[in-house]
Amino acid sequence: MAVSHRSTIAALALLFALALALFADLLFGGGARVLGHSASDLFLQYYAWRDFGFRELARGNIALWNPHIFSRAPYLGGTQGAQLYPPNWIFLILPLPMAINWSIALHVFA
Repeated sequence: MAVSHRSTIAALALLFALALALFADLLFGGGARVLGHSASDLFLQYYAWRDFGFRELARGNIALWNPHIFSRAPYLGGTQGAQLYPPNWIFLILPLPMAINWSIALHVFA
């Protein structure tokens, strides 16, 4: 039995609405709260990598190397920076805490 496009779109819309409802207080509440614990990898590594890379990109610089790690470490070629991953481009238009929350919510939906 073939599934109609209308029912597929309705199911996707429902899943998207559920993902938004799950994170509504963080996504629409404003402020600088980020999902997670202050001693988690999200804050200890991910937050700093995103902050560095997308701040540099917003200034017009492509961060090929991270000068803050040891004697410099590859940034653009590494996986943690993820500047070439299109969903992460929201980090260019939203404040960092809000962009992290939206990134998590969109990946829960996907």
